[in-house]
Amino acid sequence: MTVLLAEQQLSFIRRVADRFCMLYRGRNVAQGHVNELDDELIAHWMSREARR
Repeated sequence: MTVLLAEQQLSFIRRVADRFCMLYRGRNVAQGHVNELDDELIAHWMSREARR
């Protein structure tokens, strides 16, 4: 079964997901296995939003 979930709570995502797709301004900027979702990747895209 495939479920598409839009969520910002990373601890929840890490518990329930196998894979992730990160969107920035409607574009896919990162995707992969949830184990690849690291703090550096998140900080990179979160800081881009803060500079906007």
